[in-house]
Parts: sequence; structure tokens; C-alpha cells
Amino acid sequence: MSESLKRYLMIVGLALIGIAAALGLILAIHVTKGYTLEQSLLGLVGATETHEYASTNAVPAGARPSWLPAAASGIRTDGWPLARDAQLKLSATVPAGTALPAACEPTPYSKPWDAGKGWPDLSTAAVSDCDGWRAVLDGTTLYAWH
Repeated sequence: MSESLKRYLMIVGLALIGIAAALGLILAIHVTKGYTLEQSLLGLVGATETHEYASTNAVPAGARPSWLPAAASGIRTDGWPLARDAQLKLSATVPAGTALPAACEPTPYSKPWDAGKGWPDLSTAAVSDCDGWRAVLDGTTLYAWH
């Protein structure tokens, strides 16, 4: 075997070991944050869990803000709602005249974890911090994320 081929194989081998180590570290970080191995692998390729619910009561408690109106409908969640350090966004139709809870406080806009993919541009909307959730009420549509 020639010296150049040995050198080439050694470089390729070291590169593969480096890639495997980096992926292992990323997966370890995800798993320690409460994600399952499947969620971590799907997250690496940009996949998330998306669920649609007809009513507030149908949404698992960990996947919605406690203040979500009982009469909300057409609820959609995206992300990993049940992980310890959940990244989640939610949209819902709420009855006309619905207001955010009085305890909500104005807060600067921050993009949802996926940059608001599939939502209108909310960067100029009035954003509130409601019990750790960023929330925007746009007519009868509620957008919330954390």
C-alpha cells in the first residue's frame, strides 16, 4: 500500500471519528434535556411533532398554557411539548372578545423556536409574556410559544 493511500485512509478515518463524536455529543445534549432519542434524531433533520385538537380539554396539560380559554378550538401545536425544556408553539381560534390574562405583561418580540414557520409575521405585533409563554392575540386567533 502506498504512503499516499495510507495517509488518505487515515484522514478519512479521523474525519469519520470526528463526525461520529459530534453527532454523539449533540444527541447526548438533547437526551439530557428530556428529549427521547427519536425526538433528538428527528430534530437534527428539522422534524417536529405536530398535533391538532378540537378543544382545549383535548390538549395535554404540558402542551398548552394553563390560561388557554376553555372555548378555544382548532388548536395546533408544533414542537416537543412533553420534553423538560419544551420548545413549543400553539395557535388556536378563540371566541371574539377574548383577552389575554390580566397578569400578562408586555414583552419584546422574540421569534418562536422555528422562526414562526407557517404563521403571519408577528414581529410588529403587541407581544405579552403570559406565565412563561410569549403570546399574541390577533382578532380571534391566538399565537403562543416558548
